[in-house]
Amino acid sequence: QPPQPNADLPSLDKPFIFVPLQVPGDSQLRLFGGNFKTVESFVQALVATAAHLPEGWHLRLKEHPSTPAFVGEMLKDVSAPIYLDNSSDTFAQVAASKGVMTVNSSVGLEAMFFDKPVVACGQCYWAIPGMADTAPDTDTIANKLSSAPEWTFDPNIRNAVLSFLEQVYYPPQVAEN
Repeated sequence: QPPQPNADLPSLDKPFIFVPLQVPGDSQLRLFGGNFKTVESFVQALVATAAHLPEGWHLRLKEHPSTPAFVGEMLKDVSAPIYLDNSSDTFAQVAASKGVMTVNSSVGLEAMFFDKPVVACGQCYWAIPGMADTAPDTDTIANKLSSAPEWTFDPNIRNAVLSFLEQVYYPPQVAEN
């Protein structure tokens, strides 16, 4: 059954950080999640730090579409500005966001094509200075959230890396005649 929209969600035109969650048990989390090797530990860190967001901002989480929903239960008694939106399209949320925070989801890399600042909380090859920022622990997440309006990136570095990925690492396929 498709997820139902949450009537309590702020509209997409309010300032927010989008947080795409990963599949629980995913090897990317287990091996490269750093301090956040589970979805639960990452959500707990976000709950603990969401109050550091600027006034009027919120975190908007989305569970991976191939996993059973469970994060809503973790958020049911939370009063911090953190919401679960499993019904809105992922890329609509990326496009409307002021930035993306993830452990190491590919949505972080994809958000760069939308010119969004990205903060990686785990280990990922694209989290290099100028391309994305990092927040490897709860204290750093709190600091990043408090300065969310100032998140930025270097478009020259990002364009160089994304161009390399497009042209060299993932070259276009040539159709056989």
